[in-house]
Amino acid sequence: MDTPAIVDIISKVDGVAEYHSGSIYMLAVLPPNSKNLLDPPNISELYGDSLEGDGRKSFDAQINSYNYASKTDHVLFFNKKNSDGTLDPTGLILPVKKISDVIGADDSADYDYSFSMRRDIFPNEKNSVLYYIIAPELGNALYSEAQSVKFIGGELTSPNPNVERTWNIPTIFSSLADLNSDPKLEHSGDEEKPNNEYITQLDVSNAAVSGYQLCAKIMCINDESDPSYPLWGKEIYLRMYVKSRNKNFNRIFKINPIHTPDSPQGKLATIAIKINAPELNDVRGYQQGGAGKIYFEYYTIDPVTQKKTYSNYWFNQIMTSDL
Repeated sequence: MDTPAIVDIISKVDGVAEYHSGSIYMLAVLPPNSKNLLDPPNISELYGDSLEGDGRKSFDAQINSYNYASKTDHVLFFNKKNSDGTLDPTGLILPVKKISDVIGADDSADYDYSFSMRRDIFPNEKNSVLYYIIAPELGNALYSEAQSVKFIGGELTSPNPNVERTWNIPTIFSSLADLNSDPKLEHSGDEEKPNNEYITQLDVSNAAVSGYQLCAKIMCINDESDPSYPLWGKEIYLRMYVKSRNKNFNRIFKINPIHTPDSPQGKLATIAIKINAPELNDVRGYQQGGAGKIYFEYYTIDPVTQKKTYSNYWFNQIMTSDL
């Protein structure tokens, strides 16, 4: 059954109104040709195969444009497969949407499509999948490959130890560093926080004046042969992790591309990032003794393959409250 059948169920009350009660989708449980599958949905938030809770309820799943796409095509997402590889109808994610639901009325149907989905469609801490089937009003159904997903409902509080790391570690400064007078943090060495040094109440105390509890410095380069730094002109994502008695969270700061070197004819460009995170004002040590932990890493995402390239991470202990 290559051609899908879609049956709309209508409830009618004579003389009153008609109501659309739902739709039945009749599809083959296996694609007719396993060699012509569409790409799996792209979930940019995946960390390996892990999708974190991170306090957010939804995530975006993007599918690539495909031949003869139409705004009337139905897109059915599933999060389950049977052991023999056939689709599991109990894994259908509702509501089913059309391409027209995710593009503007005047937009072409020949672009990639982004669908917002709830995180809780996946079971917590269990291996799952996400794949989709295109059911057009005319023509054959199209099946995608499956993307492995493991939903981690709790907060991720430290960097992944199993990824390859390339770039240099970021440099971290206290809130006393003045980005107005020293925008490239070239003369703020006294406020630099080396790896493995405590973050204290003093370090975040100037946030009310500066507008940030900490700030970070990342270097970019225009030389592809130098593996120390990411190329400038690329979006960079800085990620902070905190683990303590009362604060356990991570935060991602998206950094816009930079295209200008620090000096004429130079190769390096400095990016300074304000870490505006009020949670850092009240990080408590453990009752049995010992401070919390704080990490920073950054990464880039290849726009074609979606592969992430990571920096080495900065680590410190943190305790900014006496409670």
